Amino acid sequence: MNRNREAQVSTTTLETARLRLERFAAGHLSERYVSWLNDPEVVRYSEQRHRQHSMETCRQYVRTMADAGNSLWAIIGVDPAFGHIGNIAAVLDRNNQLCDVAILIGERSAWGHGLGTEAWIAVCNFMLGPMGMRKVTGGTMENNKAMVRIMERADMVPDGRRLAPTGVDDGHRWTPMGADGRRWTAMGADRSRRAGTSADRRRWTPMGAD
Repeated sequence: MNRNREAQVSTTTLETARLRLERFAAGHLSERYVSWLNDPEVVRYSEQRHRQHSMETCRQYVRTMADAGNSLWAIIGVDPAFGHIGNIAAVLDRNNQLCDVAILIGERSAWGHGLGTEAWIAVCNFMLGPMGMRKVTGGTMENNKAMVRIMERADMVPDGRRLAPTGVDDGHRWTPMGADGRRWTAMGADRSRRAGTSADRRRWTPMGAD
């Protein structure tokens, strides 16, 4: 990745019809943000549910992302009634031009408005376009229907499935994120269309590699 693209990763603000995705800064680190991570319903499908979060643990996460050269945006609603509603992160494998995206919409009042989809598509377009990524991935458990819908609406296709022992919680199957879920990807060639053949749609990866 050249220096211009490196600069874009760390500084670019993305805008959509209803959102601004701003580089995560100290001003976005708040008790409101921490409360999302400690809300069982918000982190229901996330590995974050296994730990207690604080301002310091969140600060460490932001620092770790920055030190690794990855992207972390605060998702800001243009409508002042929403404000900071969540975050979206992109972990980059520069050598192989790969990017893995993860999103958290923590503000419950923002659920059900399609804002997560809007933010997700903006980041995928940025990574596959200006950033020159060859492939974008995202992982979720199959019973996380809202996340599956986001990836379907972004024209992503299933890239593989990992199986692992499961537990039961309120009738749902719980496993580490990405371990018993579908791995969805958006590849440069597939971003604007559905693949036309079964050969195009199957993406085989070594066990544990994806």
